[in-house]
Amino acid sequence: MGAREELLVGRHAELAQIAGFLSAELPAALVLEGDAGIGKTRIWEEGVRTASAAGVRVLATRAAGSEVQLSFAGLGDLLHAVVGEALPGLPAPQRRSLEAALLLEEAEGPPPDARAVALAFLAVLRRLSETAPLVVAVDDLQWLDSPSGRALRFALRRLETEPVGLLGTVRGSPGAALPFELERAFGDDRLLRIPLGPLSLGALHELLRARLGLNLPRPALVRVVEVCQGNPFFALELGRELQRRGARPTPGEPLPIPKNLRQLVLERIGRLPARTRMLVLCAAALAQPTVEVLEAASGDAVKAEADLDRAARAGVLELDGERVRFTHPLL
Repeated sequence: MGAREELLVGRHAELAQIAGFLSAELPAALVLEGDAGIGKTRIWEEGVRTASAAGVRVLATRAAGSEVQLSFAGLGDLLHAVVGEALPGLPAPQRRSLEAALLLEEAEGPPPDARAVALAFLAVLRRLSETAPLVVAVDDLQWLDSPSGRALRFALRRLETEPVGLLGTVRGSPGAALPFELERAFGDDRLLRIPLGPLSLGALHELLRARLGLNLPRPALVRVVEVCQGNPFFALELGRELQRRGARPTPGEPLPIPKNLRQLVLERIGRLPARTRMLVLCAAALAQPTVEVLEAASGDAVKAEADLDRAARAGVLELDGERVRFTHPLL
């Protein structure tokens, strides 16, 4: 699920709720919701690791805004590791439609039938859950492409006693309608929605110390918390900038750094060399950036490798095998 192994602080209650969800009777769903940068993805990643360690089978995808127009991109991510196991037993019409949707066979004629694809996905979930509990894990549900979202909704609404769960995240106000009407697939008794609030001053102190080696005096830490409003991503950006400038604000002194998260992020990217920024721009423009495609776009594989390494060390990009991702959607 990515290259990062980072300390997760201040979220013990949420992790305990995920552990309870994984041991509860399925089918059921748990959705983490909150603002950008509040830590949804990090908790979701820990939930995926916890599930896998407990013997739960996991089908996972991290949806992205750049891929929202790509039909069945999310479904392809969920099923890419199990197609060899899941496809052979499907009825022929469902198998052909799913193969066409996942681009496993050259499509002939009209687009794959959406109902056949959804029925095939449901059949796959049922089959995989026969031998072990199964969790469908979707990060950033609001960016899941519509065909994949509709297939997911169709399948989840038809689960009865199958041990299948949904572990998702969604950006937005707690309690707002979920994408694809997923709350209707479970009902109040089988859907747990966890709103993520700001981190405490103590948790942010531990986060800055553990991730950046930054041990701020209490007055400066209080100022950071006031500016970031307990948002961990914003706090880390502020901490990095304080480190870079060697600033140690005294009590009552305003922080000598931008108070706008967008400006902080733009300045961090802007400090990369021009060639590295161009490679990062190419990654942002691609729906599914990979090392191979970025090397081809660069025209020089050796230089592209150096630029990828530089962007990764700057905390802008990360590698997951051949796939390239931004370390955070806000970047």
